[in-house]
Amino acid sequence: MVRWGAANGVSFDPKKTEVMHFSRSKLGTTPAIRHGDFEKHPEAAMRWLGIWLDSNLSFRVHAEKWMAKSQAVAHHLRGLTNTIHGPFPSAVRSAVRACVEPVLLYGTEVWYPGATRPRWDQPSKDRPSSIQHLLQRMNKAIVQSMRAILPAWKTTPIAILHRESGIPPITQLLEARRYRFSARLKSLDETHPLAKRTLPPRQPTYHQLIKRKYQAPTESSFRTRLRRTNELLAPCPRPALMQKRFGKGQDTPLQTAPKGESAEAFLQWVETVDPTTWIVYSDGSLSSEGAASYGFAIHQQDLSICDGSGRLGPAEVFDAEATGALEGLKAALNVPGSAARDIIVCLDNLAAATCLRGTPSDSSQAVFVEFQALAASHGATQVRWIPGHTDIPGNEQADKLAKAASSLPEPEGAQPTLAYLRKVA
Repeated sequence: MVRWGAANGVSFDPKKTEVMHFSRSKLGTTPAIRHGDFEKHPEAAMRWLGIWLDSNLSFRVHAEKWMAKSQAVAHHLRGLTNTIHGPFPSAVRSAVRACVEPVLLYGTEVWYPGATRPRWDQPSKDRPSSIQHLLQRMNKAIVQSMRAILPAWKTTPIAILHRESGIPPITQLLEARRYRFSARLKSLDETHPLAKRTLPPRQPTYHQLIKRKYQAPTESSFRTRLRRTNELLAPCPRPALMQKRFGKGQDTPLQTAPKGESAEAFLQWVETVDPTTWIVYSDGSLSSEGAASYGFAIHQQDLSICDGSGRLGPAEVFDAEATGALEGLKAALNVPGSAARDIIVCLDNLAAATCLRGTPSDSSQAVFVEFQALAASHGATQVRWIPGHTDIPGNEQADKLAKAASSLPEPEGAQPTLAYLRKVA
């Protein structure tokens, strides 16, 4: 390391150099190393980005240090309240959610394996995780926080404290962190190092002339903690890493007035549009059962040229709005004579409209990219935001089509969108 630094013009401070020997078994000896004139001995744990690493990677030191910090905050909050006086329980609960839980759960994505973990000798079988002692210590900080929120006596049952304070048990908090981490893993680019490590192992290739027991597997099939976390949520299209897009007209804001004034301005603008211009109205809908659907209608002046609708898989309204705009543009381009006409796509979702003419979002990224490619190839395509549910005829027609399409069957083999997984997590 020192030679590499000297060759590349990098110097290392011996005072900031740490040594750690990692091993699954207990080490008999822990030799020191020399850094220049200094001799460095291994410590019980070393900190890297706030994560305390011990030699066995048990993360016991990490959990204890962050538990002590969170428990100190919980004791301080409890000292401010009692059964007679103190701040409102809602204010203390906000302080617990903002100051105790993030500290207590810091770095749990690294060390928390879940309720079970695979056996080393039999990876296909699971065994309970040996972390009950850590969960009991972490639960003390949660109990202290709940007693700070509620003006309750010491004899109040713990289950009642959880219900009245709105603070879940520590196991539920940890599982919620795992699900959110799984959603973040789904949003990574496929070239990201973590995304590569979540891929399932490939089928091993064997040489026919050599017995299989003498051939070592090319890739480990053990379900690591990262793989198990990634498997908590269903697979979805992984977004690509894209640069921020700067196009013409992006400096002009889509919404410049309140909803009522925008509706009146749009109805006045429609009367002044060139009669040869096609206006594509699109809308998305999400039923009470969670069915996402879209609808679109193509208008020329006051006449409806064509319309359409469809159903999506597990998705959100944002994804349905983007898909409706894309399908509406496709339908307009397929109508004879579309090459010589201006096409204006109008939708009532400000976030989707912003992504249609700007940088595509992570969720439904392929839809936004395809829309922008079609708009660029046509050349005379614009995106405009309109207020929803303001008696604009085209928007009301698209809204009815989208709601009616929610009764259609879900497309076979449809993957969930990233926005849907983030909501589930």
